[in-house]
Amino acid sequence: MKELSQKLERLIETAVEKEEIAGANIVVIRDGQEMAFAAGGYADIEAGKKYERDTIARLYSMTKPVTSAACHAFDGTRAA
Repeated sequence: MKELSQKLERLIETAVEKEEIAGANIVVIRDGQEMAFAAGGYADIEAGKKYERDTIARLYSMTKPVTSAACHAFDGTRAA
């Protein structure tokens, strides 16, 4: 669990350093149990507010990715 959290933190840090994202938080849940959590970067760069566990983010245009993931979960295949 700790190893996965560290990998996720490095993933976020790298994306922030490359300016691909301002910040993010990721939680991995398996069988109803939290397996890993990581947060990094900024929720509000101008205000200097760090991304935290309880940071609320707006998500746009998520219908296609969520539907695709659900379809793959039901048929047991993986996206290429």
